[in-house]
Amino acid sequence: DDYGHVNEDTPSLAISVLEEFRRCGIGTALMQQMLTAIKTTGLSAGISVGAESKLRRTDDEKLGFEIVEDKEEEYIMVHRL
Repeated sequence: DDYGHVNEDTPSLAISVLEEFRRCGIGTALMQQMLTAIKTTGLSAGISVGAESKLRRTDDEKLGFEIVEDKEEEYIMVHRL
């Protein structure tokens, strides 16, 4: 039951980028690579996004994630592959 946990059939993805390298496309590139790697499995992927991080949530929606649960302080998002 980690951040981004949806269910046992949906792996949770997590990345972290040092602050001085944020907004350079690194996080998006990492996420795209992870999605490409798990696409062959046919599984969905879950993430957790802080409710205050509107910009990041928008970036994740552009990658195909959608909000499936609003937990006030965070959104649980899923990318259905």
